[in-house]
Amino acid sequence: MRIDVQGVEAHAGLDASLGTSAIDELIDQIAVVRGAVPAPPAAEFNIGTISGGTRANVVAGTASAEIGLRFATPAAEAAVLGALDSLTPVRPDAKVTVTRLSYRPAWERDPANPLAARLAALAAERGTDLLTGTSGGAGDTNLTGSLGIPTADGLGPDGAGAHSTSERASVASLLDRAALLAAYLIAPEESA
Repeated sequence: MRIDVQGVEAHAGLDASLGTSAIDELIDQIAVVRGAVPAPPAAEFNIGTISGGTRANVVAGTASAEIGLRFATPAAEAAVLGALDSLTPVRPDAKVTVTRLSYRPAWERDPANPLAARLAALAAERGTDLLTGTSGGAGDTNLTGSLGIPTADGLGPDGAGAHSTSERASVASLLDRAALLAAYLIAPEESA
């Protein structure tokens, strides 16, 4: 999601009272949204980017923030998206706009997911412990998983440090994952 705020520029020293700080408004709007986000693991909230203003001596006329959201439950999703949809300006001359940049619905874990169970069993036959559960991610699999269609995600290589400067993947685990997927595809009738 992106929150865009339009304020009113003015000289910060001579005419500050004639301005409306878009940055101050954005900070207050982010606080409202953050207050609506349930604690993890129900929801994840991350301010990925924030920008605004032009110079230190000018009341900021524009500001924006991109927010990453992930939901483990439909209730958490409804609460946060409802808060975003109902944002209203705190300052009289401010304008607040919320734009959905992408969307993946909440996908609640189904302990009886036959696809996950089959993949875990095949992995165990090959001496690999494939854990099942949830993560703080969101992807295209949320589209089918949220509909109750048996879905699996996260079958990539073992690794650590996702999206950090120390991100790494195990090349050896690529072979294990390829063998697991091949075994699954060879016997699709057992996997349904």
